[in-house]
Amino acid sequence: MEINKINDDSLGAEFFEIEKLTKDNLSAIAIMELEKLGYSL
Repeated sequence: MEINKINDDSLGAEFFEIEKLTKDNLSAIAIMELEKLGYSL
């Protein structure tokens, strides 16, 4: 199967360092899940 922009759900994904994220630039669900993993935002 060829990977292209139609079937690649990570196309355009951005990666961030968790330690540099703040509550101001995250959704409520992202904050909740990161806190469950033990991160303090």
